[in-house]
Amino acid sequence: MGLGSKPRGERAMRARPAAFKAVLVLAVAGAGALAGYGQGAAGAAGALDDARMAVLRLDRETSKLAARTAELQADLAEKTAELEAATTSAERFRQLYEDAAPPPVQTILTEALARIHEGLSPQRIAFVVSQAGEPRACTATILRRVAARTAHHDGPGTRARVDELVTLTVSGTGGEGGRAAWFDPEREVTVDFSVLGGDPAPVTGRLPLEHAFVLKGREYRLMLSPGARGYVDIAADRCDHPSPPTLAAGD
Repeated sequence: MGLGSKPRGERAMRARPAAFKAVLVLAVAGAGALAGYGQGAAGAAGALDDARMAVLRLDRETSKLAARTAELQADLAEKTAELEAATTSAERFRQLYEDAAPPPVQTILTEALARIHEGLSPQRIAFVVSQAGEPRACTATILRRVAARTAHHDGPGTRARVDELVTLTVSGTGGEGGRAAWFDPEREVTVDFSVLGGDPAPVTGRLPLEHAFVLKGREYRLMLSPGARGYVDIAADRCDHPSPPTLAAGD
């Protein structure tokens, strides 16, 4: 028995270092695993924080986009309301125009607009329209052309005779800052109407210029407009002017 117990003691002594080594290996492995777990947990926490920040940024961008969308929708609603109001107003004015202007008048207005687009001046059209009225004894339209006087031009052609009673001259400012002989049609001119046996009656303004007066039972209506360079075109109508009624005694 005693002899048999020695080998067991020896075996026990030999087993202790092996067990210690095993425990030591397990301890080291456990420490490594624990350290790895700590690192993994820290990494996961950092990734979670990054994800949270990304979500916050996305929320802010979404809020900005929603606000901008609401602003654009409000602008669109406002513009839509303005367009609807303008459309309603245009339709109302169109209806008023159609009610007030019969088809013949609409045709005349359309033709007048076309003539303006062709280059006829609105003033000339207005002058022609102003002549409309009850038939009167009038001459055909008298057409004349006169050269405008300037500081460097006062020669032939600067006087135009409308008829045996009325002549006129036009004075203006020379073109190119006053250096040219021809007048500047964008500047004011002075028209002197000379009546036989009377003093000139000046009228000043920018062309086209309209003037009317009554002389010896005649009504003169003249339209002066720019012509070829240096010239003024004249269109004159002369009609009998009705005398005002005379009240009889006792009226």
